[in-house]
Amino acid sequence: MKDKAKEVFTRTDLRILLPSVTIGAALLTMAFLYTASLLLGLRVIGIFATYDGPTREGTVLDSKNDGFSVTARLANGTQKALSNWEISRPALMKKGTSSTVTITSGRWQTRCTVPCTTGYFTAIAAEYDGSTEAGTPLRDTNPGIHVYGTRPTGEREAIPSGWHVLTSSSLKKSTATTIRITYEDLQCDLTVPCTTRRVLRMSASYGGSTEEGAFIGSGNPSMRVTAVFDPNTYEEDLTDASASDGSSIEYADPDSEGIEEVVTGWTLSRGVILAPRGHYEVEIHYQGASCTTEIVCTTPTKEEYMAACSEPALFSMSAPFSAFSHSQVAVAGLLKAIRLRENGDVILNLEIDSGFLGLMKKSVAVRYTSSLHGSLPPEGTQVTVYGVRDGTYTNSPFAELNGAPLIHAEYVVAEGYVPEEPEEEFVS
Repeated sequence: MKDKAKEVFTRTDLRILLPSVTIGAALLTMAFLYTASLLLGLRVIGIFATYDGPTREGTVLDSKNDGFSVTARLANGTQKALSNWEISRPALMKKGTSSTVTITSGRWQTRCTVPCTTGYFTAIAAEYDGSTEAGTPLRDTNPGIHVYGTRPTGEREAIPSGWHVLTSSSLKKSTATTIRITYEDLQCDLTVPCTTRRVLRMSASYGGSTEEGAFIGSGNPSMRVTAVFDPNTYEEDLTDASASDGSSIEYADPDSEGIEEVVTGWTLSRGVILAPRGHYEVEIHYQGASCTTEIVCTTPTKEEYMAACSEPALFSMSAPFSAFSHSQVAVAGLLKAIRLRENGDVILNLEIDSGFLGLMKKSVAVRYTSSLHGSLPPEGTQVTVYGVRDGTYTNSPFAELNGAPLIHAEYVVAEGYVPEEPEEEFVS
């Protein structure tokens, strides 16, 4: 009896427990599968890296450089920022080159190439197309600030990151606020007026140097830019408002043709370096408006300059400074020696014939800037120097030339020699 009762109890117990066991197993299986799917979705399938740090010469690209951002791609299509990565072989950024480093995180690797920007731009300029309402902050995070760099070729290129506003500021009513922006070792000023005025038209005129080599770029103080504003677009009816330079701006009647002001903060679409007799149409931009002005280089061409030089008599090369100062001369002789000065000028020792039948020799000091008109022929070459007589030489590095006649040379010409012309940095 006891055995049968025990048997009945056991079977009943099994009938009660079996459904519970089956349901529990199913739930465990579902939980396992769900967890497994989550884990598979979080599985890393690759990594990539970006760089937003300093790019000047001498910057070290290593694991301590916080300019790197390393991100993992996950199997579920999402991404995750990584902090456990390293660069086993750091790189030192060098001027004019790009540096590539390998970044490792676990069993994954990626490469990141960073170009060195030192010397990449010769100047920077900034433009603003954001809000001009009072209280608008002018700082790094303002999306309306756009910074551009000028390449040695004159090309303009956007600089999306790496620049900084030195001192943040906020726009104030009826006031133009100027901020200074830096990028590497370059800097520029950006002036943002707090106004909703629309530019009806603008004009520009240039009153600076028109000689060869003069650089005309954004912010050139010799460029006068005038804008005429729509008087019907002011937020407030303001009179006698204070200008940014401390002067007073008188706001005209809304029925007038416009309010004319000399403006700053304008930019050029392309900078230029003047070449002899060159004609340049410069395009100026300001707050969405633009205009052009023409600039003509007044420096004569090589042929014109050489034709205006005369061959001096022997006695004139020995005459006092006051007698023949600033006269254009053409002097032929032997290029005896070349020396480079600390300021970049080149000093030449030119040996010329002196006395009866050229039986005596005389030295003439010649100062020449090769960056304008090309390289020099080698020492020992017969040359003709075209330049301006400018007194006597009294400086190093040629002590033996002290007291010799001095010529500021524009051109040094040798028969059969073709000089290497300097690279043209800016083209109109």
